[in-house]
Amino acid sequence: MPPADAQDWLAGASPRVRAMCAELRARLFAFEPGVSDRISPRHGLRSCIFSVNGRPFAYVFPHGTRIRLLLNLKREELDDPDAIAECLAGRRHEGQGDWLASLADRRDLERAMPLVRQAFEAAKARAGATGQARRSRRGKGECGNGCAGAGA
Repeated sequence: MPPADAQDWLAGASPRVRAMCAELRARLFAFEPGVSDRISPRHGLRSCIFSVNGRPFAYVFPHGTRIRLLLNLKREELDDPDAIAECLAGRRHEGQGDWLASLADRRDLERAMPLVRQAFEAAKARAGATGQARRSRRGKGECGNGCAGAGA
């Protein structure tokens, strides 16, 4: 089921971009049940943010006849043997992450999926590491918010 404001989010997008957004969304939700999405209209840009366990891993921007796909990976984290993503490190841009892939068709989407998987796995690992740190702090008498717990 698309997000509640999906129609507004894709208003003005070409039928091809709409189809690619739907296919990308279906593929990302197939990664695992912890994937979620939300629409963000920040700064006049319409985007759909995909997260796993609360950690964003991909930002999707419909842009004319293309999809701009921002991946939440740092410069050194991406393995891109086909050089399909552009590094945005040091440049101001919307969203989190240093890598942008521009997708014009299903072939581009297919080539970008291994990169999206890398962003997903990195976000999942970061979410797990954060959860582990919270559990560790709780074991020392603190709750996840850093306040003194009952055992302190």
